Amino acid sequence: MIKFNMNNYVWFEPTELGKKVYEAYYKSYGFNSKLETKGGVASLQFHEFIQIYGGYITSYICKDKEVFKNYVFWIDEGKLL
Repeated sequence: MIKFNMNNYVWFEPTELGKKVYEAYYKSYGFNSKLETKGGVASLQFHEFIQIYGGYITSYICKDKEVFKNYVFWIDEGKLL
């Protein structure tokens, strides 16, 4: 097994829907926040990623509801416990 701290960051390629979901999440709390990307890749702490996108993660790929490309994210191997 591999240990991973929920405070560590994950990197992912958000879709347009993913960016809108992020903005809507923070707007519901009164913030006007945009998801920052660099080269099409965004990063969030894992617990924040799950809080925002968890309801969109399914066991099947439905392109019109995909919030990050191919349901793939990356972790920093150096941060594994």
